[in-house]
Amino acid sequence: MRPTIDDVLLCRLTGELWAVFVPWRRPWTGGGPAAVYFAQRDFRAGAGLRWRHSGRDRDERDDYIAALGRLERAGLLRRRVERTKVVAVQLEEEGIERACALARAPGWRAGREVCELLARHEGVEERGLRWVPEWLMAGTPPHWKGCVGEAGRENHQRLATLEARAIPALVRGWLESAADLHGRVWYTLTDAGRAALEGPEPDEVSGIERDEECDLAWREAAHAMYTRMATAPRSEREIGLLPMSASICLAAASKCHR
Repeated sequence: MRPTIDDVLLCRLTGELWAVFVPWRRPWTGGGPAAVYFAQRDFRAGAGLRWRHSGRDRDERDDYIAALGRLERAGLLRRRVERTKVVAVQLEEEGIERACALARAPGWRAGREVCELLARHEGVEERGLRWVPEWLMAGTPPHWKGCVGEAGRENHQRLATLEARAIPALVRGWLESAADLHGRVWYTLTDAGRAALEGPEPDEVSGIERDEECDLAWREAAHAMYTRMATAPRSEREIGLLPMSASICLAAASKCHR
């Protein structure tokens, strides 16, 4: 049974949102860091993600606009309209949960588990927050990039799995991420994350089977969004994300090996 255009569009939008919250590793030149910063800020402020018309022709674009309306009436997203045109889309938690189930992507429960994992590890104080390096959470060597052969592939997979499971927590504001100039990522628990750990485990959608077309739509949209942000034009008036300082890298390496 083919998925509805509504589900495909919902997965495309959620894939774009996930790309916005992927920990920014590089490059630190150009407009990418600023584009990520403003996209995250706008989503968390309730402004949503900028709407880009999908579809190969006018009829298909009209179909997507109609699907947006149905998804909004179902309570899965909200549209921001200016002068009769949709300019931004804000996904609701229920819509995100459905998209995660359709694409079999890690959802809220996986994000909460990453928060629990972070809370169990010792970190390093920086910018008034306690940062924990990803390699410590994933159980890989600090300099995993130096590994070769099967060990290197296994360590890379562990880090990739951790990142994928952390994104739901980043989207929900339970975690924040930061990276250094070498692309190594740190995570920190927010007040919202600590509150989530004190509450019940989040429910996730059940009874929905993974759909190949929805999964492909998610991955294509995520790749396109990440590419757009990475190649965004730079403005001299925008700072955006800043890399972690060199001091925290040294502190993490020494403190976490004592």
